[in-house]
Amino acid sequence: MQKNIFILAIAFFIVNNLFGQTFNMSNTYVNTCTGKFYDDGGLASSYSANANIKMTICSDLPNREISVHFNSFDIENSYEFLTVYNGDSALAMYMFDSVTGTSLNGVTIQSIGTGCLTFVFTSDGSIQNSGWDADIECVLTCQDFSNSITVSSGSVNNSEISLCNNMPFYINLYGIYNNNDITYHQSDSTSIFEFAYNSNIYFGNNIYIDNIDSNSNHAVLTITDTNGCYISEYYTINFLPMININISSSNDTILLGDSIVLNANFFSDTIISQINNIFINNNVFFIPDGSGVSYESIINVNSNYNNNILDTNMIKSVCINMEHSYSGDTDIELKCPNGQSVLLKENSGSATFLGEPIDDDVNNIAGVGYDYCFTQISPIYGNMTNEANLYKYTFTDLAGNIYTDQDYFPSSTYLPINNFIGLIGCPVNGNWTLKVTDNISSDNGYIFNWGLTFDFSLFDMDTVFSTVFNSFWSEGNGSIIGSDSLNATGLPLDTGLFTYYYNTITNDGCTYTDSIIIFVDNVVFSEKLFNTVNSLNIYPVPTDKELYMQLDLIKPYDVNIEISDISGKIIKTLSFKNLQAGNNTVKEFIDFENGIYFLKIQIENESMTRKIIKL
Repeated sequence: MQKNIFILAIAFFIVNNLFGQTFNMSNTYVNTCTGKFYDDGGLASSYSANANIKMTICSDLPNREISVHFNSFDIENSYEFLTVYNGDSALAMYMFDSVTGTSLNGVTIQSIGTGCLTFVFTSDGSIQNSGWDADIECVLTCQDFSNSITVSSGSVNNSEISLCNNMPFYINLYGIYNNNDITYHQSDSTSIFEFAYNSNIYFGNNIYIDNIDSNSNHAVLTITDTNGCYISEYYTINFLPMININISSSNDTILLGDSIVLNANFFSDTIISQINNIFINNNVFFIPDGSGVSYESIINVNSNYNNNILDTNMIKSVCINMEHSYSGDTDIELKCPNGQSVLLKENSGSATFLGEPIDDDVNNIAGVGYDYCFTQISPIYGNMTNEANLYKYTFTDLAGNIYTDQDYFPSSTYLPINNFIGLIGCPVNGNWTLKVTDNISSDNGYIFNWGLTFDFSLFDMDTVFSTVFNSFWSEGNGSIIGSDSLNATGLPLDTGLFTYYYNTITNDGCTYTDSIIIFVDNVVFSEKLFNTVNSLNIYPVPTDKELYMQLDLIKPYDVNIEISDISGKIIKTLSFKNLQAGNNTVKEFIDFENGIYFLKIQIENESMTRKIIKL
């Protein structure tokens, strides 16, 4: 049987290749899910001179996208072009605009939601290169999905993960498949999860991470479903405060029946500077040509600090990763949640580049972004108006164009045009907006991400502190008879070592615990009492029934005993006339309710009181 299957497989392979279709570039409309795709010269010849050809290739199967992989691609650079549209006509949105040279060599182009790709090829009359060789196939249409993250210690808020400082943690990753089974099946069991953090890549959707680095402040989650469709999301990592706890007690050794007073306090040197101080928007947005047209991107700040900006240094920096081919074209403005704003960059600097753009109004392919941070805290450069046209570089853009001695802004820190004093009074929490205005109908660019960094160490400690903690005492093998957020009273019920715990829990779920151990002596009472008694022992304490009192009297005395509850009400009285000198043992049945009581012994004008516990 295995041999027959093998032979059939070979036969299928041969037939499939014998009858594989070949499509040369031509003014036609093709429905297929397999075959070879060449320029109009085919496999053996070069393409035509002065060509202007449009060809559409569509999937001939339902719920499939057309995919074209270029094994080789070589047309005359800067004179011959191939444009690819996502759809069945040249009126569709283009995916690759006026590609030239060898730019598509090794590239796969796949339709998105249309099942069709339209190719438009133009050549000149002089030089014809080898053209292209490509494979056609159909793939299942991707079903949109999203992700969700939970952490064992800390919290997740949108694209921010707040972790407990120096604490290993479990991270659980989930896919949310709202379009499952429309064309194929999706589930966590068939998806591949990759979580990149601190130079490591973790696989699986339940991950234990103990390689913690407080200097590593980002992670990337990628989920790939069974169809090869994937999503990637960038997460900002914030490290929550390390809480230090100190516990003290009134004594470290007590006698059975005595209570112990416990006190705790906690603090953190990094409590404020490490709480949600970096906020990033990773959504790429295009800055097309325009004349006074503005484009906006928003970061929603949701921090533990609920008041306003009171000092310009509270805003450490505003950083933008971007590229643009004409500095004199753009204004960049920062608006805070209440509408106050400052200008970070104004439309000056003429043709000074930001990043490495593709300086071509027809080509809207993104270039390479550089990081530009605007700050008033020791910036390396002045504002961009004063720094324009001072620095030059040479580079090759992503379309293959070479720029020599081009004016540009180095990636670094710059002084903003407006002082951040214009943001005094802004609420920290809420929507912060980056507004980019394109002033000239030429040149374009991209912003790949931008972020705000606050210095919370300058903020009011009490405001943040009161919103972060929930603290309480808990019993180990010791009994607590009263407590508040900082203090407790313990009453051990036996002799030996007893442990009391103090717990501090942040609103993000980070738990910090410290403990104290108290030793309880096995001698209940033994002491020289004034002039009437050599020693006094009362046992057992606690008791469930019988109580013994041993008195070593100096000489015969009348002895009176009162037992009262914690309110002071006398429960029982005992009187003994003319007890002899030396040791005397008094036995008494404790037949009242469980609780704490006080035993008072009166001998002539001397009295002594001891606590007893009825269980």
